[in-house]
Amino acid sequence: MEAFLQHPWISPFWAFIQAHPGLWFFLFILVAIPWLLNTLANLIPQIDVLRSKILLPIAKKYKQKKLIKSAVKSDIRGHVNREIAKMRNHLPAGWTGEMDVDWVEAEEPSTLKDDNKIIVRIRPVEDQDRNFVNAAYYYLRSSFFPKTQAVVPKPHYEASVLHVCRKIAESRSAATKTFFEDHILEPAIQRHQHIPDHLEDYAELDKRGFFTGTFLRELHLMATDARFTRARANMTQETASVIDHIKAFITAYDAHHAGQGEMSPTAWYNDGAVSRYAILLVANPAKTENGIDAYLNRARSRFQSGSRRLYVFGANKESRFANAVISGIEGTIDGVRLVEKFETPFDYRGNKSGVGAVFELL
Repeated sequence: MEAFLQHPWISPFWAFIQAHPGLWFFLFILVAIPWLLNTLANLIPQIDVLRSKILLPIAKKYKQKKLIKSAVKSDIRGHVNREIAKMRNHLPAGWTGEMDVDWVEAEEPSTLKDDNKIIVRIRPVEDQDRNFVNAAYYYLRSSFFPKTQAVVPKPHYEASVLHVCRKIAESRSAATKTFFEDHILEPAIQRHQHIPDHLEDYAELDKRGFFTGTFLRELHLMATDARFTRARANMTQETASVIDHIKAFITAYDAHHAGQGEMSPTAWYNDGAVSRYAILLVANPAKTENGIDAYLNRARSRFQSGSRRLYVFGANKESRFANAVISGIEGTIDGVRLVEKFETPFDYRGNKSGVGAVFELL
């Protein structure tokens, strides 16, 4: 090391550094902080937002257009990634990776994938609500139903993206939601007149955890099954049957818990041409006498009755018991596989936060 520092080219620089340590420390900090912020921003969306708050006032004060674009990009990317991170555990696995923004001059937004990151290419404007909504909407359009977008009925593909994007816009501000409804939602309804019906159905399912928990997952899985078969032509009817079944299930469940009789055994199944699934609700463990065995027997019975998939749901406050049931199904029932475990924004009773899993016959 000493020989290196004594090199004719290196020695003068090293002497200057030793003579001005404060200056070099300042320059180091000047380089290190942006690098650190950029590195952390790729890992923590909130850092992106913080970086934009630091950079934007400086950039505007000194009228640095390039820096302004960078700050605006950080703000949009950070806010969208932060909202996506909140719902990542609700959506099917593999749907929502990180998002980046690329400024372009083209009027029409577009997306591309690079190293598992979705890059939204939009034209920057002064209106941050518009930048945010465009980035979120086109990101979700690219993320939803990977490999099955062409199989899923177009109105449901559009409506499911709109439903989630509306929630994201609403979480940002009332102005953002208004812009979304006026410039994204209304034009979509003009293209697909059934979207308002679908949005009302989704909202009903969402309040009990079944929109992301069952509907989106079942629509994607049955579209995967039907993708290269003649059943592909029946996806509109199949999708309608899933919605009708879940709505009827919620009605029957509420009537039962209001003391209006037992639920019909058929309420727990949907027996379509492609979509054949059953639902299993895990209740409070204090109400069970035989631990998880009763639930394992029900799960086994539902597969034996012809269901291809089983959706298991539990409340967040009873998640330990629900997870024990899920592990028990995975470990004791032959011929089935755990597709994924997930969280839901509400449980099947309508309380905040739920847990779930979907199993499939091998």
